[in-house]
Amino acid sequence: MSAAAEVYDASLLNPANDNKRHRGTKLEMEIRAQFLIAYAAKHFPVTVRQLFYAATVAGVPGIGKDDNGYNAVQQQVLSLRRTGRMPYGNIADLTRWQRKPRTHGSVQDALEETARLYRRALWRDQPVHVEVWVEKDALAGSLMPVTSRFDVPLMVARGFTSETYAFEAAEYWSAIGKEVHVYHLGDFDRSGQDAARDLERKLTTFGSAKGLRVQFNRLAVTERQVEFGIFRLVRRRD
Repeated sequence: MSAAAEVYDASLLNPANDNKRHRGTKLEMEIRAQFLIAYAAKHFPVTVRQLFYAATVAGVPGIGKDDNGYNAVQQQVLSLRRTGRMPYGNIADLTRWQRKPRTHGSVQDALEETARLYRRALWRDQPVHVEVWVEKDALAGSLMPVTSRFDVPLMVARGFTSETYAFEAAEYWSAIGKEVHVYHLGDFDRSGQDAARDLERKLTTFGSAKGLRVQFNRLAVTERQVEFGIFRLVRRRD
């Protein structure tokens, strides 16, 4: 082999990877900023990942459905918050929380807080038990105000639900002793559909073992909703 350095021809850029090399123009960055600010203000509190999904669905320039797109949204959201254009309270971090027992300064304080927080159990006298299950944490921030208002449990599956999580749900239902209606929201892609089927199988199997009837309803995203244009499919880049 010659001691001289070998020379290689420059390789062509792969068009499929152009988004990895693209740097947004000032105009594109401002378009992104306006979308992120408006979406967060309308749906707050939202997670960064929820903003990322919304941006890809809306076709916001320069945001691909990949790690680079997520990182771009994450960095811009941080910048918008630090510069005061986006309120800190509009963004939620559902992966971290405080663990501390509730305490009071006195018995009187405890009684007053109990009276203030009292809510009647809306479903206690109903013949069925209703729950909403969602595939991803990112949607929980938008759903929580609605499910909380109607006293409906909101369960976050985080993709494919573990056997333990599904079993514990059935244990909880068994103590209630009612027919169970589960409403599920998940992606329409192959992984999302597989996760929904897996969840339905686990919940109905564990529920049946407890002598319970479990009705599993796919609330979104369904094929019919896509056909009617309620949701738009976004193809992954290979």
